[in-house]
Amino acid sequence: MHHDNTTPTPQTVLEAVPQAVLDLEAGSTVADWHQHSLGGGWVYREARVARTAFVAPNAVVAGKAEVLDSAQVLDHARIGGEACVRGNARVAGKAVVAGTAEVRDNAVIAGSARVAGNAEVRDHAEVRDHALVEGVAVKIGGNARIAGKASVADRARVEGRAEVFGRARVVGAAKVFGHARVGDRAWIGQDAEVFGHAVVEGAAVITDYARVFGRARVAGNARVAVGAFVAGRAKILGYAEVSGDAWVGGEALVLDAAWVGGNAVINEAAQVIGRAKVFGSAVICGNAAICGAAEVFDSAKVCEDAVVAGNAEVCGHARVFGAAMVYGDAWVAADAQVGGTDRLCRRPLT
Repeated sequence: MHHDNTTPTPQTVLEAVPQAVLDLEAGSTVADWHQHSLGGGWVYREARVARTAFVAPNAVVAGKAEVLDSAQVLDHARIGGEACVRGNARVAGKAVVAGTAEVRDNAVIAGSARVAGNAEVRDHAEVRDHALVEGVAVKIGGNARIAGKASVADRARVEGRAEVFGRARVVGAAKVFGHARVGDRAWIGQDAEVFGHAVVEGAAVITDYARVFGRARVAGNARVAVGAFVAGRAKILGYAEVSGDAWVGGEALVLDAAWVGGNAVINEAAQVIGRAKVFGSAVICGNAAICGAAEVFDSAKVCEDAVVAGNAEVCGHARVFGAAMVYGDAWVAADAQVGGTDRLCRRPLT
């Protein structure tokens, strides 16, 4: 808990202590409360408010809380527990700061937001609306903004100019920073990171050690997990999943119920759609498209304007390139190559 050299003297009670204030500290009496000299707000006998701090008439500082320096507790805000509000921080509206939380610097807590646990909100960060920030080591800093009914918990961090809003959740040891935006019902958990100008929305999940950055977008019910990377302007949509140590970058698109895993790379303007699967060390690049229920795996490569569709499989060290199309039940394996304008359907090529 922060301490300074200010030792404010309790004021004489100027008016009857409202019952709602007495109820904040079980068993407390009128004698346990006083009005702060700057603002007239109610302060409990074990709380500590500096002379330079402002407590508005309807605001309350309860418990063993501290309001120091030039901090302001405005409107109907409440500070309780062993929380500390200091610096030029402001707590306004019906916001609550409790537990051992610390709000400092130029941070703003407003609306009906709640900051609790051992949370730290600092710099120029804002927590607004009905947002919840609480946890054992959660930190909100920089110019970050937590709004709507979003929640940030556990050891998560939101920094830079990042925004978390809607009903989004950032939990575990996850980090959201840069200019990233996480909204709707998105969930960022464990040790995942979302940064740059990335956007995660819908009911998307980013978890484990996954990274989403650049100007990538993950939305719908998509999932990025394990150690996967989604970068550039790539989009992961629908019910698609990117996992393992896979990389999806460039302007690549993975959507519907497609799956990309292993050490696969999807780059440039490539697409993996439908129920297609790309895994192993496969590479899909150029304007290539893997669709239907097709599978590309092992060290296979599909590039340029090639299409693999239907129930086709491309595996081994096979290459499909040019404007070639592999579809139906076709199987391309070993070191086979299909290129140009070739069409391959229902016959193996090895």
